[in-house]
This record gives sequence, C-alpha cells and structure tokens, in this order.
Amino acid sequence: MATPESIAGFFLKGVNRAVRDFDLIADGDRIAVGISGGKDSRPLVDLLVRGVGIPGDYEVVAVHVDGTGVGLPDQAARLEPWFRELGVEYLIKLLEVPEQEPLPMDCFRCSWNRRKALFIAADELGCNKVAFGHHADDAQ
Repeated sequence: MATPESIAGFFLKGVNRAVRDFDLIADGDRIAVGISGGKDSRPLVDLLVRGVGIPGDYEVVAVHVDGTGVGLPDQAARLEPWFRELGVEYLIKLLEVPEQEPLPMDCFRCSWNRRKALFIAADELGCNKVAFGHHADDAQ
C-alpha cells in the first residue's frame, strides 16, 4: 500500500523537473503560494514545504484570499488547522472589493480581485515569487 511519503515522492519528481526546467526557484526565494483549498493548490504547498530534491534554501508562505464576504464558500475554517498541522507560515486575507464593484461578481471580476489581493499580500509579506497550483494541461 502506498504511503503519503511515497505518493509525495512520486509527485515531487514532476515538481522538481519543472523547477529545474523553468528555473522556478532560486536560493533565498520567499514564495507566496495561492491556496484556494482545491485539489491543485493544497498539494502544491505540501510538496513545496517538503522540498525534497528542490535545490536551494527557500521559504513558503501559504496565502488564502477569503471571499466569504462576497458569497464565496468558507474555506478558511478548514484551511487554517491544516496550515498549522503542516507547519507552514500562512496568511488568510479578507477579499476587499471596491464599493462600485457590482455583486455578485462574474468569474472574471472575482478572479481579478482575488489575484490582486494575493499579489498585494505577497508584497506585504516580502515574497519575491507567487505560485499557483494548476493542472498539467495549463502549461501547454
């Protein structure tokens, strides 16, 4: 039976290859990882925290943009205990939208505002890189 460590080792091979092929992580980087709570972002932060085989010394900060104020599902309540268990530095940032923003937002505007909040948070946290979890098909 596969263990969590063997599964992580399997996926880390692909992460390590991408890090090398695209020069994604350098020694001294501080990386804000955008965490939606979904099946792409949670494994990404887990693998980056493990870091086995990824060259250099870097820091990972998990950043979740909480959009419950604009009608998005509450992910923060289940993510915060997981962040603590994982031992990763984290920030849960409340999504603030301009007063003139019509609600409910369409997908484009929601994504725009959430990414803006993530980039602002990354800057405030002193991160020089931002990482998102995406499907392998997104790279094509």
